[in-house]
Amino acid sequence: MSQKVRNLIIGLVILVVLGGALALLMLTQGDGQGDDVSSEPPYAVDSIKLVDKKPENITSIQVKNKEDSYTISRDKDKQFTIDKLNGFDQTSETMDVTAVRAAAMSATKEVETTLDNQKKYGLDAPQAEVTVTFDDKSEFTFYLGNQAPSDKGYYLKVKGKESVYIATENMAGNFLQPSRYYVDLTINHVEDTNDWLGRDIRVRVIEADMESGKLVLSAREILREETAAARKAQREVAIAQIAVGSIVEGTVESIQSYGAFIDLGNNVTGLVHISQISQEHIKSPKEVLEIGQAVRARVIKNEGGKISLSIKELLEEERIKEEEEIKRNIPEVESVGTSLAELLRGLKLD
Repeated sequence: MSQKVRNLIIGLVILVVLGGALALLMLTQGDGQGDDVSSEPPYAVDSIKLVDKKPENITSIQVKNKEDSYTISRDKDKQFTIDKLNGFDQTSETMDVTAVRAAAMSATKEVETTLDNQKKYGLDAPQAEVTVTFDDKSEFTFYLGNQAPSDKGYYLKVKGKESVYIATENMAGNFLQPSRYYVDLTINHVEDTNDWLGRDIRVRVIEADMESGKLVLSAREILREETAAARKAQREVAIAQIAVGSIVEGTVESIQSYGAFIDLGNNVTGLVHISQISQEHIKSPKEVLEIGQAVRARVIKNEGGKISLSIKELLEEERIKEEEEIKRNIPEVESVGTSLAELLRGLKLD
C-alpha cells in the first residue's frame, strides 16, 4: 500500500471520528434541553395546599357563617344533601363543587406565619367557620376572615395553626353562602299550591292597596334574580377549577376569523387563538377545525373569567416526545467509541 493511500485512509478515519463525536455531543445536549422543557411546565401555577383529600372521602361539611348554619352530609345514596332543606329540590352539582373545594382547600399566599392580632384579619369574629369530616374520622377546620384589600380573596386560618393565608374568592365563596344557595331555583309552573304550605320563602311586594286591603306578592322575581346569581356563581367556580397548564377537552362551539371558541362545559367557553391552533401557518381556523369537533388543548391563561387555550402546544409536546423516543434508540457514546476503536485497531499503519 502506497504512502498516499495510507495517509488518505488515516485522514478519512480522523474525519469520521470527529464527525461522530460532534454529532453525539449535539444529540446529548439536545436530550438535556428536552428534559428541561418536559419536566417543568411553562404555565405552572403556585398554590399552597392546606388539605389534600378527595371529595369522595368527605362525610360531612359543617358551615357556620354570618347568614346561616347548616351541615352538608351524604345520604344513603352517597349524594350530598342538607337536612334543613328537606322538601326543597337541592342542587347536587353545587354541593359537589363545594366538596371539591373543602377536600382540596388551597391558598395563594401566606401573609403571616405567627398570628398576633386576629382582629387585624377579621379572624376574631370570622365570617365563616367550616369543619370538614372525612371517612377516616379526621377533621379539617378553617376560618374565613375579612376580604383581603389588595387581593381578590379572604384571609384564612386553619384551626391549630398560626399562619394566615389568602384564599381566592372562588375557593372560599361557597362557604359564605346561606343554605338557600343550594336550593334548585328552576322556575316551573306550580300545579298544586298546597305543596308550598308551611315553607319559608322570600317575596317582593308588587302591589299594596291600603284602601282595598289588597297585597300582591311575587316570589318569581326573587327566584329569577337568585337563579341568575347562582348560575353566575357556579360558572365562576367552574372557571376557578380550570388550572393554567392543565389539559382540557371540549367541543368547537363557533369559529371566527381570529380563532375558535371551545365549549368546556358548565357554561364555560375557552378561546383558541388562530396562532395557537396549528404548528403550520393557517389563514383561517376552518382549515383544520369544524363546529362540533372534539378537541384537546392546553390551558395557557385563566384571567378575568376568560380562558385561553392552545392546541399547538400539545402538538409540540407530542413532537418532542417522538424526538426523545428516537434519541433513546441511538447508541451511547461509549458504544460508538468502541466501534471506532475496533476500526482503528484493524488498520496497520507503517
